[in-house]
Amino acid sequence: MLKRVVFAIPALGLLFCVVFFGGLFARIAVSLVGLLCMYEMLHVLSADGAKPVKMVAYIFAALSWPAYEYVGDWWRFGGGFWALCAMLVLAVMAVFLSLVIAKRNGEDGIRTVYALIYPGLFFAFLLAIICIKDDMAARFMFLMTFVGAALTDSFAYFGGMIFG
Repeated sequence: MLKRVVFAIPALGLLFCVVFFGGLFARIAVSLVGLLCMYEMLHVLSADGAKPVKMVAYIFAALSWPAYEYVGDWWRFGGGFWALCAMLVLAVMAVFLSLVIAKRNGEDGIRTVYALIYPGLFFAFLLAIICIKDDMAARFMFLMTFVGAALTDSFAYFGGMIFG
């Protein structure tokens, strides 16, 4: 429990700064935290000797913000979403192409795709929330994402403690 509290204090400080300052600071902070989470996920997935295609995953995490904010403006309806979808498809193709070229195991590709989808898309959609043009709506939705997750996790924890 102490580890969670020690981790939660700087995380809440970062969340407060992202919500309070918003704008470019929020985009950079979420992008950097997304890259850090991608690193941690790939580190965990490669702990038992697997070799995920890390470069593709890092490029996907690094390009999520530019893809949503800049490339997404080219398309008319939901452009950022379609830019992320196209980038995910290209990343999956690059993963399996690199597996074929390097003659590596298919499990390495599956683990990389898992990392692209689980932390990669989570942070990509957090960036999508931050990139909403109405700044107050973006801040509110960003904050509610974390408040909702904290409340459901807390109720699950305490419900499990009470009802076993």
